[in-house]
Amino acid sequence: MLESLESKWLGALFTLIINMGSSFVLGDVHELVTGIFSLKLMKWFVVFAILFGSTRDFVVALSMSILFAVIVWGLCDIKSEISLLRVRKILREKLLNIVDELEDS
Repeated sequence: MLESLESKWLGALFTLIINMGSSFVLGDVHELVTGIFSLKLMKWFVVFAILFGSTRDFVVALSMSILFAVIVWGLCDIKSEISLLRVRKILREKLLNIVDELEDS
């Protein structure tokens, strides 16, 4: 198993995945890449591949990619139910309503 992790073939595959964002590659396969990367799972896999390619440690790469997903797609995405930006907006509106009610009475 560990021998396959140090394989030049696997290293080449990860290098290719990491560099998929370059304009040269995207120009040729734009429709395919757009369709594939519309799924968050594929975006997460690219993040995992970048982390695994740099660390060569499955546990570290998996942990960091899960943490990345929670922060970026959970806490920072306004569409997410657990978004800090959304919670801040709701909290601000409620506090302003309370202040308005106190001023009216």
